[in-house]
Amino acid sequence: NGYNDRQAAGGNGFRSVETGRLSYDLNLGTYLNIMPFVELQDVFYGATRFNQGEANNFSPTVGVNLQSRFQRTFDGALGFSGFKHIVVPSMTYTYRPKTNLNIENTPRYDALDNAFGLSRLETKLDNLFFDTALVP
Repeated sequence: NGYNDRQAAGGNGFRSVETGRLSYDLNLGTYLNIMPFVELQDVFYGATRFNQGEANNFSPTVGVNLQSRFQRTFDGALGFSGFKHIVVPSMTYTYRPKTNLNIENTPRYDALDNAFGLSRLETKLDNLFFDTALVP
């Protein structure tokens, strides 16, 4: 939720965002996880950009996340009984088509209001290190 006071242009407005996501987690063996998803988002604006009254902006997003996990354990050192190193590479593709609200009439609260007709590819590489219990 947000409130926007446009003193220079006159007028003000508010925004309320509701988002729901449906996903399914597919584990293909030990090292590959695929998660397709669909996300539905409805944004209610108390006033449009040029104060033309209330408006709703409904937009779906579809995508898929691919993730893998590699791990290795190491003998202990420096008072630790052992270490575990986990590498988690992942890639996410999302597509969000144009919405029903004209971009010229959409108020600009933040980057959420500028995401029309968006195709996006994200990659991430997590390096995790865990230690086991200290040896007294």
